[in-house]
Amino acid sequence: MNQNSPSQFLVTTIFNYIYIPIGIFGLLLVALMFLIVYRFFDKKTENNKGKEIEESINPKITILKLEKLIRKSILQNQNQHTIIYYFYRFRMYCQEVLKIRNARIINSEKILKLLRGNPNISFQEVQRLSDLYVLARYKNEEIRKEDCTKMKFLLERIIDH
Repeated sequence: MNQNSPSQFLVTTIFNYIYIPIGIFGLLLVALMFLIVYRFFDKKTENNKGKEIEESINPKITILKLEKLIRKSILQNQNQHTIIYYFYRFRMYCQEVLKIRNARIINSEKILKLLRGNPNISFQEVQRLSDLYVLARYKNEEIRKEDCTKMKFLLERIIDH
């Protein structure tokens, strides 16, 4: 007959009641760490999407080609692309019509600073245009179709002024 000795019973009891729960807790802890790291890098990737869209625009793009990109992004419901393309169109307007040097590459805050006090342009409309751009470029929020429509309306008012 094979009977368990008291020392085997003690080892089995310690293993069942201490090591197994510690092992399970350790696995859960490792899984939680992987989840946190994944979420961190996933959000960084999400935030960089606006940067990638903007950097994909050829600095020598013509207005006609940009308008084509805008129409394509609207048809494909790529609202973030649409907003960023509209703002790039605004930058082109600033550089070519308002004669703001390097407007295609300077940040939106600097453009706002340069346009403040300009009698030929509605600063409130430019501010709203910039706010929509910042939302699309830097924030991790959903861009709605209505935002694109508003952006188009503001851009047309500014350019046609």
